Amino acid sequence: RLAAGGDLQAIVVNNKISNVCSGSDGVGDSEAVCAAAADALSLPGGASSVLPASTGVIGWRLPVGEMAEAVPAAAAELQRESMLPAARAIMTTDRYPKLRRASAAGGSIVGTAKGAGMIEPDMATMLSFVLTDVAVPRAELQ
Repeated sequence: RLAAGGDLQAIVVNNKISNVCSGSDGVGDSEAVCAAAADALSLPGGASSVLPASTGVIGWRLPVGEMAEAVPAAAAELQRESMLPAARAIMTTDRYPKLRRASAAGGSIVGTAKGAGMIEPDMATMLSFVLTDVAVPRAELQ
């Protein structure tokens, strides 16, 4: 999605299941959840305008039906005032939400992250997101 250069309008974050090595179509499962999000948000770009992100248990399959069913209620809770609810929603074992905001060029740059340490296979992952309402050309961000 990022390499294709299209506009991203939403992010779907799953923090319980990594969606890898599940023995099923992980990409297809992710696409179905992105499509549900695009539908609930009425995004003109459809599923391709939604970026999926997952961290969690390896080998488990996404519960696509349950996730797609929950998307409309989650979409209804979205607001523009604060990203704190999103930062809290992706917490698992984190002790506090990781969130920072800075004013820049007449807008804001906001970042949030979550870490996930694993006992086995003795590794860790991290999801982090930086969002802005500042008009910055894609080439400049690269």
